[in-house]
Amino acid sequence: MNKSTIIFITSFLFLISCSQENDVLNELNDQQTINKALNLNNRSNSGFGETTINFDENLFHSVSLLISKTILNNSEAKDYFLQVLDNNHQASVNTIQLEELLSTTFSDNVFYNAFRTEYFYYYGSGFYYCGKPEEEEEPPTLEKGLYAVQESSFQFYLNSILNENCIELYFPNGINEEYLNFDFPIIISSAHPFTNIETNESYVNPIGCRLEKSEVNSTTRGNIIIARPNRAQLNQRGCTYSEYSFIEDFTEFLAN
Repeated sequence: MNKSTIIFITSFLFLISCSQENDVLNELNDQQTINKALNLNNRSNSGFGETTINFDENLFHSVSLLISKTILNNSEAKDYFLQVLDNNHQASVNTIQLEELLSTTFSDNVFYNAFRTEYFYYYGSGFYYCGKPEEEEEPPTLEKGLYAVQESSFQFYLNSILNENCIELYFPNGINEEYLNFDFPIIISSAHPFTNIETNESYVNPIGCRLEKSEVNSTTRGNIIIARPNRAQLNQRGCTYSEYSFIEDFTEFLAN
């Protein structure tokens, strides 16, 4: 057998080997992708803060909870919220982009200031009023770096909810202003579950610090605030949430 023939056979066998190896690697990568999606899609609902996806969901839960408490505990912030909502209702849309409420384009945004107060109440140290209410439900668990261990922590939290995420507030039943003027008003807060299920845990929020865990679904009545991802559409700049590609449309959750 001449030298050129040996080289040809060796090269041929090498190409076959590489092709088989690539097929195996591609199969493994595909299976890992499938497994990851299944793990995310079938996550346990046994408690908060157990997996990465739960931290994403908890962040959104914290937003809707703090928005609800801001509206309930500060009358000027409530009026600001209703004004923004009224402006949006001219387009018959039951949503508000989070940055519309927390804009810092002018120095004295009453909603921003009241929201900041609620953040420190719930995620501050034990010295804060709502930090650890006795015999009450705890607020959603956040990642360690988002707690109010110092004054600058609020800016880390704001960066997470305004810059690292694109969050919109959705009101499945609209907002009934009359309900907000009751002697003991409540707002139900929740978040997109980051799966395709049709229900999720929620918080029943009265005035003050008290929290009560419940569940929200398409039959739940009253004033409900859902924090959900606002995914950028084709050719738009914004958040793609590609890690949740198995969720085709975030707006389908509780779409009445």
